[in-house]
Amino acid sequence: MLEIVTPPSHVLHGFIADEPTLGRLVFVHLPPTHTSAPARPEVLAPHFSNVLHSDGPTYSAIPPAPTGPVALDIRESLTALLDLADEIEGTQLVLILDKDEREPAPLAELMHALMYVGGTPVRPGVPVGEWEWDARRWALVSIEL
Repeated sequence: MLEIVTPPSHVLHGFIADEPTLGRLVFVHLPPTHTSAPARPEVLAPHFSNVLHSDGPTYSAIPPAPTGPVALDIRESLTALLDLADEIEGTQLVLILDKDEREPAPLAELMHALMYVGGTPVRPGVPVGEWEWDARRWALVSIEL
């Protein structure tokens, strides 16, 4: 189990699965963004040893001083997640989007935007490696590294 801590208090959860035919898959749950957040985005720390751990103590980078509620910035976070997946020798980053957390239109917009960076929606009913998933609840987007 992975926890990726983003300043000031966001935590992304995920896990790594080594698949014999697909290589190392990095799964990360991507929470919804907050539309009421100020313009200043939150970013993941550049030193991933400070933000990533598995079942051990939590490490976090020193966050910038927040001026109010801060939302997860998708562009900055996705870039950092791609760098992180590459650093841990992942072959595929799989973003997990909870349909219950999102409205249908913003979910479709996010999935469309992720296709511009090489994301491919995983078709319902298609397992990812040995992992089966409920397409009624989850939308998966795979990015080959």
